Amino acid sequence: MHGITVDRERERQVLDHHHVDADTAAHSSKNHEYYQLLHENETWNSSHALKDLPFVARNPTRKAQILAYLCNDLLMNKAVLRQIDVSLETCTQMGKEKYMKDVNIYKHLQR
Repeated sequence: MHGITVDRERERQVLDHHHVDADTAAHSSKNHEYYQLLHENETWNSSHALKDLPFVARNPTRKAQILAYLCNDLLMNKAVLRQIDVSLETCTQMGKEKYMKDVNIYKHLQR
């Protein structure tokens, strides 16, 4: 960890030597804007809040909000949607097979 800090300090010194104050101010302004938007982001706030207080300790409303966000995010994923479609098709096929077997059993019992 110490070596990383030293490398960062060295890079900062080289960059400071070549940049003018206007570039540094613009870069700092962009960083400030980024962090401001980050702190306004509900997803970031939720994940950051879970570091302090675990999910189980949250109130039911907040738990529901977190679960709704996770479900929505998962439903945006193509791989997850594909897996859900495959599972639904499998369930439908198994239901049809069960129905056909039940019909055959019923026919045999009627004889």
